[in-house]
Amino acid sequence: QQGYGPYQGAAPMPGQPAQPWQAPAGPAAQTADGVPLSGWGRRAVAWIIDSFLISAVSALLGWNFVSRLWHGSQQMMQDIIAEAQSGNTTQVSGPEMVERYGLTGPSQGLQLISFAVTLAYLLLLWRFLGATLGQKLLGIRVVPVDEGRAPRPLAWGRALARAGMFSMLSLIPLVALVNYLLPLWTKKRQTLHDMAGRTQVVRSR
Repeated sequence: QQGYGPYQGAAPMPGQPAQPWQAPAGPAAQTADGVPLSGWGRRAVAWIIDSFLISAVSALLGWNFVSRLWHGSQQMMQDIIAEAQSGNTTQVSGPEMVERYGLTGPSQGLQLISFAVTLAYLLLLWRFLGATLGQKLLGIRVVPVDEGRAPRPLAWGRALARAGMFSMLSLIPLVALVNYLLPLWTKKRQTLHDMAGRTQVVRSR
């Protein structure tokens, strides 16, 4: 009667070389048509690059607001230090301080400019290139969900839904952070703006 060979991970039979045990590899995350999905790290680094570009453009367009915020903040710090040195312990709330030194208007104006720049940057690049500049540098691109082999540009509707959702979520820092961490847990590695635009992010190289 023919015997059975040793099960995987068992001690080798006499005269056989020892083979290290290896865990079975699971299938790589990919779209339905077989294109590998981008890892979270690539997406994060790409967004860091994009955020620097967006911040630079927003600061240039809203330079008047930036200047007013800078001078107001400087004056506020000087007054706080002077009052502390004089022994004045009067407590003033944060919102009152912001209003006293005229920081509310410039802050809101700069936030509005940043929102508009973010929306335009993402919408146009996803529509015409299928990827932002940061994503292109990291070798990833945005495609319709489960269509990794689709042409690079997104349709206007998908691009607008994705860019609009991302821009709105970015107004609330904590929500934006949770949104960007979602690909670590969702099956198709999607964020909320991926779900809104029915997209996925795949590796292009």
